[in-house]
Amino acid sequence: MNTAALLRFLLCLALCVCLWPQGAQARLADRYDFKVTSEKSTTGFRLVAYNNGVAPVSVRIELHQAVNVSGLGQFPVVTIVPPKRAGIVLGTVVPANPAQNMSFRMRYLWGLGDFRASHSPSARYRLPFPDGKTFLVSQGTGGPVSTHSEPGSQYAVDFSMPEDTPIVAARAGTVIYTEFAHTEGGLTPEMEGQANVVLIQHADGTRAVYAHLAPGGVVVTPGQQVQEGEVIGLSGSTGFSSGPHLHFAVQQVRDTGKNFAYESLPFQFYVGNPPHNFTPRYGMLTTADYQQPGALPPQYDEVPAQQAREILAQIAPPAQQSETAHTATLVLTRELPPEPVTVSQLLQENRAALFALGALLVLFVFYRSRR
Repeated sequence: MNTAALLRFLLCLALCVCLWPQGAQARLADRYDFKVTSEKSTTGFRLVAYNNGVAPVSVRIELHQAVNVSGLGQFPVVTIVPPKRAGIVLGTVVPANPAQNMSFRMRYLWGLGDFRASHSPSARYRLPFPDGKTFLVSQGTGGPVSTHSEPGSQYAVDFSMPEDTPIVAARAGTVIYTEFAHTEGGLTPEMEGQANVVLIQHADGTRAVYAHLAPGGVVVTPGQQVQEGEVIGLSGSTGFSSGPHLHFAVQQVRDTGKNFAYESLPFQFYVGNPPHNFTPRYGMLTTADYQQPGALPPQYDEVPAQQAREILAQIAPPAQQSETAHTATLVLTRELPPEPVTVSQLLQENRAALFALGALLVLFVFYRSRR
């Protein structure tokens, strides 16, 4: 493979297709310890919430097929259940006519987080990888194509990086959910929602999503407080993914009037000291430098060719290349110039031809000396 083809391959591999939110959200509902029950009382029924988890829960309670029920105007009930709280009465159901039978069906929908929360205008996020590392924004604002089309990932960012790269918290908060048992990734339907993930809730009620982590690549537990820059896991390619990368998003749970949905929020990273805030864009080469004065990260096509080549080689070393990832990802359009060739490389690559030429020269000299 020649240099130009190799570079195109590395650039292609650096753009990772990914999808996390929908299937994982459904499984989160199965695994998170929250429920609402209807419990008989002396006058009717109490609707009681049990939140044994570490995050607040937004809940909507509806009544259907209600017969002889008083006070239907109080429904639906939309409220917040604090974490680690059990037995909270959210509503009561009593008969309109106590002398007659009462019947109803209860349905409740819930979302992890507080739908009343608001993203702090002063919120800023450090890059979610260790100091000194540089990685490419392979999906983000300004890209030609994006798989971040759902509301939960509209403003999400993907960083191409080798597997087992340490991932750090971009902002301090509380770990509210982890998933680490998945071992595989790919672009088949069954991989949707199979990503390992860490969710961290911030002080303003929003949460950060760190997805596609390595098998067993989670080193924090729900309820744990983490600080900005603290290692929370290792990058990987689990779930619906074409290659190793980190999917990062900031989300807020929203009340749609029918249910609760997770909405991606615009956000800014910062680099440097003093810091420089910036909105991540497709093609940025972001370096976690918090010692030097901050500046806007360059686009990959704005840096010297050799620097871009070295960074891309770190992102996707040849040993980790995959034909599946190659055919399923996008291609950056920059054509890097060929690497400079040294004299020693020329001699090494043409050793046989030089040896043959030397032999011919010796024969020619010998022939001339005999005449």
